[in-house]
Amino acid sequence: MNKMDQQTRTGRIKKERRFDKTQLRASHYGYVVHRDFASHFFRWGWVSRHIKHGSTILDVGCGQDVALARVLSGRIGGNREQYVGIDLNRINKPFNAKWCTVLDEFNFIKDYMELKKYAPKGFDYIVNLEMIEHMNIIDGKKLLKNIYNLLSDDGLLYLSTPVFNGKKAANHIYEYRITELKKLLDSCGFFVKRRYGTFISKFDLKKVCKPKHWEVYEQLEEYYGGDVMSTFLAPLYANQARNNLWVLRKDCK
Repeated sequence: MNKMDQQTRTGRIKKERRFDKTQLRASHYGYVVHRDFASHFFRWGWVSRHIKHGSTILDVGCGQDVALARVLSGRIGGNREQYVGIDLNRINKPFNAKWCTVLDEFNFIKDYMELKKYAPKGFDYIVNLEMIEHMNIIDGKKLLKNIYNLLSDDGLLYLSTPVFNGKKAANHIYEYRITELKKLLDSCGFFVKRRYGTFISKFDLKKVCKPKHWEVYEQLEEYYGGDVMSTFLAPLYANQARNNLWVLRKDCK
């Protein structure tokens, strides 16, 4: 492992690199099954099924495709939801709908209070998928604290991020171990309601998989390739998964 690939656990990050703006694009992965992008659209589908009608939704890091808004569009029209999507990148072709507001080139760390006007009592749902790993630790904590301040008292945060497995992805600034992220979430006032894996390698799955699940896995593997199979049983084995989806609420003790 070379020095550029190695992530220390001390939080020492190169000062000149606060944010990383790379992202998965449908235009790149649209013709093949890729586990990263597959787990993305499974996440968008899962989130869309859990949002109640008439809710306010803040999508922090909505992406240039504004994918969650497009998924939500199949069920939102006329139900008085308000979706606000923000992204650090420029969005050339935003998704246009009466219930949808998209703010591009928006620095959430610095300007998050500007979003209060869209939900004065706090957003019912805040979605933050695959973003915190593209920030250093200091800004990651600011991200979570700002989200806490914008979330309603009974609202939910859907947060997904890779689980550090000894070597981070090249385009990620910092990846968290599960216990490490849990400690950070606790310090920011969040309570973990549920946690799911979103994809897992066959090697890691086989070490912990229950026999009844492994039997089904091997049967499905006759048809599906590895990128598809990596997503099927991952929700059941979050501790061994390479990526987790956290369902969080304010810890109102």
